[in-house]
Order: sequence, then structure tokens, then C-alpha cells
Amino acid sequence: MRNFFGQLFDIINPLPYAISPSFSKSRNGIVLMQWNMLNDRDDKDEENEFILPKMINGENVLDWDMRHKRIANNINVHFPDFVTFQEGSKIDDIIGELKNRYKCIYSTIDGTNVGILYNYKKFVRIEFNEVEKKIVMGKFINKNGKEIWIGSAHLKSGRGIEQERRRLEQIKIICDFMNGKNNWIMGMDMNTDYGYSSENLTLNYLDKWLPNHGGVTSYPEYTTQKIRSFSSRQEAKRGKYSCAVIDRIMFSSNLKSYSTWKYPTKPNIDIDEIEKKVKDDEIKFSDDINMRSQLLPNLFCPSDHLYVLCDLAEQN
Repeated sequence: MRNFFGQLFDIINPLPYAISPSFSKSRNGIVLMQWNMLNDRDDKDEENEFILPKMINGENVLDWDMRHKRIANNINVHFPDFVTFQEGSKIDDIIGELKNRYKCIYSTIDGTNVGILYNYKKFVRIEFNEVEKKIVMGKFINKNGKEIWIGSAHLKSGRGIEQERRRLEQIKIICDFMNGKNNWIMGMDMNTDYGYSSENLTLNYLDKWLPNHGGVTSYPEYTTQKIRSFSSRQEAKRGKYSCAVIDRIMFSSNLKSYSTWKYPTKPNIDIDEIEKKVKDDEIKFSDDINMRSQLLPNLFCPSDHLYVLCDLAEQN
């Protein structure tokens, strides 16, 4: 039987962080959620991927039986028209909790690592284009005959210059695909932020391209905050604290963002001190409430990414 406090938590607070209560009631157009959901890999090493308070109130924060329900809770509360997702390894489990509201399209090359959930009672998919591995596009039409392209992408990870050059190639492919299209929204885990590599090639390219083709939603202070453990699969990131904006939504110039989402503020954390504690195995989450509540994933957020949520409508 699940811990009582864990059950109570899901009832009173299924959301990962603060939200404007009016968000889902004040829609102007299309509501889109962008979220890297964090794959569940079905192995014992998964629970050692991150430095985090693994057990809170008797709950393992990475337990998939509960985590997939918390992911679904967040989607159900906001009921977005589209969810552009990455790392949806068991997306069928999540769809099963979504009250028969959504259908899914995803990569045939890379499986459910990248895909799109859509409200099939409002939109019909009329085209699917797998632009490249980890980049998918769907063309949808609503009951009024209005068409829109929705895209989802998971760009190359890593902080080196070679990884940044690969991300630049990917973003150019996306921009080339959207050129000439006048109604589109793109959700991405870009795996880069300013200062991630010696050259901000990807974001610098977007900064020049977007003013003539569209816009982006307001940037939160961060969309991921985590420390990978010393047994992490990603060797270069072991023991490193990461707090950055790597998830973004961009859209065509005919649209305007009416987001009322309340993003969390960036925590005041001494990075060098935290990484030293991790290295020396001295970090004690029970003694550090700030880190206990902020590091991802946790009971408030069932992924190592926060989701980005926006309300987009055509400009008058």
C-alpha cells in the first residue's frame, strides 16, 4: 500500500510548481505544452542516474508506476491542445491516464523519444513528416478548417563544440522546413543555453532568423535543474550541477503568445559548493530544504525538465 502522504500529495498538489489558476480558463487560441518527460529505462541503474532525494515520505521519485501518473496529472490539469514531448519511452502508459482525450504521433526512426500528443476531438492529423531523426512535424486541421503545423524536436545533447555544431545543423533543418509556412508552432528540447559551449551557434542563428519568421514564448529562468550522479550514463556530466533554459517554444509570425504561466525563480545556489559536496559525498538533502525541493526530478516534478506551457492565437 502506498504511503499515505504520497497519496495525499497527488490529491492536493499534482503540479510541479506554481501556476496561474486562470490559465486553462482564459484560452485565446491553441494551448501547447513542451515537455521532456524523462525516459523510464526499466533497469536498476536508473535510480542512480541523478543526485537527488530518492525517497521522500516513503516515495521513490523515479518509480514509474507513480511517475507516469504524475506526468498525466499535469497534462490533465491544463488540458493542452498539443503536447510536444521528448523521452516518452512509455507514452502508452501516460495516454492511458489522459481520459481518452489524446492520440499520439511519434518518430518511426527513434521511437517515442520524440513525438506529439494531440486532442483528437478538436484536431485531425492530415500529414506527418519525419524531417530527420528526433525531429517530427504534424499538420493538423480543426473543425473550422484552419490548418497548423506542430513540430517536436530533441536536439543533440552535450556541451562540446562538436555537439553545438550538430545542434546548429538540426535547427537549420527545422527553420528550412518552416520557411514559407504561415501557421506553425515548434516545441523543442534544444539541449543548449547561452554559455553551454564556447560558441552559442544555435541560439545565435535563431536570434537572427526568428525576427523575420516568428517569435518565441517568454523564457523562464530555467527549465532543468539537476546533478547527475557519478554512475550516470553521461560521463562528461557526472557530478556537475546544471540549471539552464534548454526547452523552448517558437512560433510563426502570425501568432502571439498570451501565456499566463508562472515560472519558478532560479534558486540561489553556490554551484562550486554544491559540486564539492557531491564530489566528497557530503550532500545531505534532509539538511538542505532548498536543494531538497528544487533539484529535479522530485515529487513536485516527475521529470528532470520542467514543462513550458503557452497560449497562442492569431494576431488581429
